[in-house]
Amino acid sequence: KPPPQWAEIEKNLLKPYALADLMWLPKKHRPPLTHSPDLITLRLQIWDRHRATLSSKTTLSPATPIAALPYCIPTFHARPWLDKKLTHIYQVLQQGELMDFAKLRDMHSLPQASLFSHMQLSSFLRKLSTVETRSDPANKQITGWEQICINEALPPLCKPISMCYRLLANCLPFPTTKIAQQWATDLDEDITSHQWHTLFQD
Repeated sequence: KPPPQWAEIEKNLLKPYALADLMWLPKKHRPPLTHSPDLITLRLQIWDRHRATLSSKTTLSPATPIAALPYCIPTFHARPWLDKKLTHIYQVLQQGELMDFAKLRDMHSLPQASLFSHMQLSSFLRKLSTVETRSDPANKQITGWEQICINEALPPLCKPISMCYRLLANCLPFPTTKIAQQWATDLDEDITSHQWHTLFQD
């Protein structure tokens, strides 16, 4: 199915960059988008604000495209990796850590010349890991939202918009805010977080 016309217009306005690449990069590693439309800038701002609730709890998401790495590592040569169908970071990770080059070479027939790129990626990931607040490998696993974004493991007859809303609803905290507290006060009831959970599921 061809993309909608607005997506094609947006794509042309953003050249030579791709929004699907830029969104996964840490903000400080993105190229300056001095001439991008305000709508694209706004989308990135909204994404940055909510990313932590939707994606892996790491600075560099496992869903980051390999093609985006040259923004972070200027001399990274992505083409050999892409030629071997290695398109996203999660494909080169095992239990949240970068696989050894020998294993990647044997599994995907990467050329020996890609060893230097592997060393660059390894060094970059190590630098990022020094500022991670959570080192639990579970936090580095690809999330349902990230699977949607990269079209991985989606069920047949999937309705992406419905799935997105469901994931968003599951990610959002329960409304134990001032409004919810006011409801409880008006009802003269002490409503626990578990009860809020049950109410919103029903």
